[in-house]
Amino acid sequence: MIENLLKYPESCMLGKSIPKTSFYRHLEVSTSMKKRFQDDVESIVWLYKIAPTTLQVQATEAMREIEVFLVEMKNDSCGTELFQFIDRFMPQYIVFLLHYENQYRFLINYKEWADAERTRFTITQSFESGWLTTAQLTLPMQGNELPDIYENFVRYIASDKLSNNGEELKQSVLSYQEQQVMQKRLAALQAQIAKEMQPKRKFELHQQIVELQKKLKI
Repeated sequence: MIENLLKYPESCMLGKSIPKTSFYRHLEVSTSMKKRFQDDVESIVWLYKIAPTTLQVQATEAMREIEVFLVEMKNDSCGTELFQFIDRFMPQYIVFLLHYENQYRFLINYKEWADAERTRFTITQSFESGWLTTAQLTLPMQGNELPDIYENFVRYIASDKLSNNGEELKQSVLSYQEQQVMQKRLAALQAQIAKEMQPKRKFELHQQIVELQKKLKI
């Protein structure tokens, strides 16, 4: 019997095993992606279904339900590409709970419908928690509507990566991405200035670094 790991209402529990092939057999999928399923994933269990049929929550036209999949991993360094592939074509919003040996990790892809017919998603950004023990395992379900629950899931898993100053979730995600771009640019400039020998060019690089640090509030 599958354990109620997140202590959600029993009405949400499914505990249904899903064959790995069901995630790609009707799609055009590369050999390398099939190999990722074989090499990285032991099994997948549909752990919870959060929907008006299982809980007193309200759905919307764009968000009918939220699923939690328990993924038994063969290693602890799979990356996000496999889960983005699954998430892009699933008609529901998904939280992945990864399990490897005695530890767990949450993974969620912030995504939006890519077309008016709602046949596929655009993945904007993936967020992961750190590895957690069973005692640390929690994902608060907060909100009366599915979009609110989903937003709280994203913010909880992303933790301090997202600002929580009242802006919409989409803007918080975009701001995070902008910061990531600036962080990479800053690291490149710092590496460049360390090698630069010409004083004038070194000063120009320093000015660029100062401007980036101001934007990043470093």
